[in-house]
Amino acid sequence: MELGQELEDILDSHKKGTLSTEEAVKRLSTIIAREMREILGASANSHPNSSGK
Repeated sequence: MELGQELEDILDSHKKGTLSTEEAVKRLSTIIAREMREILGASANSHPNSSGK
């Protein structure tokens, strides 16, 4: 599932009352963490001489 669709699903579920605010925040946090890992992983892979700092 693409990122935009995931976010829409979370927001729609929250608006309908089928997803608590706490659960919505957990899901959003998970998505953000996954996206950051992908970004940082791609960045690290494109700079093999990087010290990682």
